[in-house]
Amino acid sequence: MGRMRGIYIMDITREKTMRIVNYIFAVLIILCIAVMLLPANYSVEYSLYGKDMDKHTLTEVEYSSDSDLERHKADKNNTTVKVPYVAGETFDEMNIYTDTKNIKMAIKWNGITVKKFSNDIILNNCTVKYDLIDDELPDYSIEELLEKYCDKQYLILMAVCTDYSLGITDSIQQCLNDIGIDSTPRDTGIASSFYAVISDGKLVKTESSNEAALYFKKKIHGHNINLCSGGQYLGNWADIKIDGESYCTHRQGLNIVVYDLEKDCLVDSIGYQNYQEASVFRNTEYLQKPIELIAGKSAFDTINANINIINFLQLVIPCFIALILTFIWNMIRIVEKSKRTNQTINIVWFVIHQIVMAILLMLASGLVWGYKYLSNQFEDVSISQLLFHMTTDLGGTNWSDFRNLFIEIGSSIIFAIVFVVLLSIFIRKQKWGYRFLASSLIIVIISFGTIGNVFAKFNKNYGLYNYAVASQTKTNLYDVYYVDPSKTKITFPEHKKNLIYIFLESMEISDSDTENGGGKDTDYISELTDLALNNECFNGTDTHLNGAYPLGNTTWTAAGLVAQTSGVPLNADVNAYGSDDEEFLPGVFSTGQILEQNGYNNCLLIGSDKSFANRGKYFEEHGDFKVYDYNWAIKTHKIPSDYFEWWGYEDEKLFDFAKDTLTELASKGEPFNLTMLTTDTHFTDGYVCDLCENQYGQQYSNVLACNSRQVASFVEWIQQQDFYEDTVIILSGDHLCMDSSYFKDMPDGYDRRTYVNVINSDKKYTGDARTYTTMDMFPTTLSALGCGIEGDRLGLGTDLFSNTKTLAEEFGCSALDYQLKLNSKFYNKNILN
Repeated sequence: MGRMRGIYIMDITREKTMRIVNYIFAVLIILCIAVMLLPANYSVEYSLYGKDMDKHTLTEVEYSSDSDLERHKADKNNTTVKVPYVAGETFDEMNIYTDTKNIKMAIKWNGITVKKFSNDIILNNCTVKYDLIDDELPDYSIEELLEKYCDKQYLILMAVCTDYSLGITDSIQQCLNDIGIDSTPRDTGIASSFYAVISDGKLVKTESSNEAALYFKKKIHGHNINLCSGGQYLGNWADIKIDGESYCTHRQGLNIVVYDLEKDCLVDSIGYQNYQEASVFRNTEYLQKPIELIAGKSAFDTINANINIINFLQLVIPCFIALILTFIWNMIRIVEKSKRTNQTINIVWFVIHQIVMAILLMLASGLVWGYKYLSNQFEDVSISQLLFHMTTDLGGTNWSDFRNLFIEIGSSIIFAIVFVVLLSIFIRKQKWGYRFLASSLIIVIISFGTIGNVFAKFNKNYGLYNYAVASQTKTNLYDVYYVDPSKTKITFPEHKKNLIYIFLESMEISDSDTENGGGKDTDYISELTDLALNNECFNGTDTHLNGAYPLGNTTWTAAGLVAQTSGVPLNADVNAYGSDDEEFLPGVFSTGQILEQNGYNNCLLIGSDKSFANRGKYFEEHGDFKVYDYNWAIKTHKIPSDYFEWWGYEDEKLFDFAKDTLTELASKGEPFNLTMLTTDTHFTDGYVCDLCENQYGQQYSNVLACNSRQVASFVEWIQQQDFYEDTVIILSGDHLCMDSSYFKDMPDGYDRRTYVNVINSDKKYTGDARTYTTMDMFPTTLSALGCGIEGDRLGLGTDLFSNTKTLAEEFGCSALDYQLKLNSKFYNKNILN
């Protein structure tokens, strides 16, 4: 009787407990649904950020629409302005009145901050009105400058570029000696390096040398100071950085920067030259303060796009959580029901359940290994590139690169299956309930926790959220600046030059040493360095290598080929990359098509399968190229049918085949265009061929050095041929190397750029060093052939031989990069279709 009573009480307790569990889960699921349906009230908050914000002001934000002008004043501290936001409302203009560019923007949802932006998002959508810090800055002599600022309030930084030995008079020499500078360029001789650091009215450090470039790095009064100085034959470069920001005039001679330590601001940036009539040069760009940021409609488009994504996440995330809760709740209910009825678990349900658990574990572990591989090997790969390769032909891929990934994912799948099988054996029928429930909960929590963590890391490192926002944010860049090549007047010379365009896989100027403008201690591409410095890389009077910035969606091979031959990025669209029933970017008009119209024979020679990323299709549809790829080499018996190295065949054979192809093309007596693509320097670590030498500790360094020798040897062969006099050779990296670990030793602030070299051009460039992108190679290639281009622009590219500014020079690389990633109706309508 007592035993029956005990069972009865247990049943009542279990029933009450289950009722409470049901209430808890029901409430949680209802809350998820409520969050999904909750109306969203947004506001946009503009605030100042950074150090010593009490020295700056943000007075008001005003915006105007067709009907009204609204002003929103700052708070009492003059640091924050809150602006109500109406989703979808259009504005003509917004004015942000401030004396600093350090502004952040935050979107608030029902009073909670859901998204913060740095000042970049604002500045990329704004024009800025400036005012000079000091309206009357005289051209101080060096003596006057030191007398005025050589006290405790100021930090004085000096660095010589090229030479200033002849500019140091007796008076200047005495003035420098009085500060404590014993050795000046006048003492060490012509073209020597020199720097000096003066703080608190005292000399901190100085060096002068005619044997090496000089570097200084130290923290002074909380500021990170970086100086470098190279004489004319010792690097020919000077830079002065404070907290990572360069304030140097970058002029030949003595560069001096003065910084106010008390007010924490720049006072002067001035250069003294002894080679030009204007001996004093002041960089007023650094001596300006913003007084007003003027944001156009694009700023509100950005806000709108972010809010659209936030609204989407507001629906998806609670729905996802509700599904997990429902899944767990259902497991608890089934276990409890079987306990009450003394039934064992249904074998079908058990098997299905264990399969689901195994799949969850496989997915979680597979994502972990996949993300680990992706972050280690593809750190600099963009979302656009991943989407592109997911939607195009991958024929000819070198799958050996992914061997370790396949092993790891395969191992994780086996582990998941074994784990679930052992768990199933462990759960005995007589005690299956709690163990079944506990093990299921553990797997669900671990799996979904892992999946969520991977997605969070993926979003952080690869900008998934930002990509989604960019895809919804409109840009009018193409509407205003795109020049349709098919409608532009392009005049060829009477005697047409041949073109040999060699895309060098992953080749960048960073592979050279710092003395020549690279980022390494050793010049691993010395032959290519010499070729570029002795020909044209658009470095002007500078003696350093200069290269192109691959911006926006131009950062992988197919995109690099499109950018350099069509002047546009390769924006992701699953229906526009040359699938069986679609053309590859039908709206572009490329170098190949222009040359074809003017009687050129176009050929593409590559050592891999042309079907990979539909590269062959692009060239065949844009210039009627004859494509000689890996499969062609087999069919023509140039290589055995079973031969496969790296991505097909190595560059040693590519250059040999190119010699035969060029000889055949030249014999036809018609202008020709041979486009080539190397592969040996592809990540990871590159391909070690029979010509490679074991010179350096890293395999990739040896591959780069070998490739540099091979390219230089091939160019030398061309120069010995009869057709060379009438031939332009262009060597150009297709994109930056994706083996990011190889470039972790770059100097602070170093800008990686692709290698560019134009040989035997019909034109010469005589201006200052250019800031340019890979898209500028499109019109520049035609200009090198002697073509006249109306307006100096094609696509989004600018002829680098002209005086017309590139878009990178006009906007800045950061702003242009941002605009290239946005959604364009013009691009979708006129280029994709």
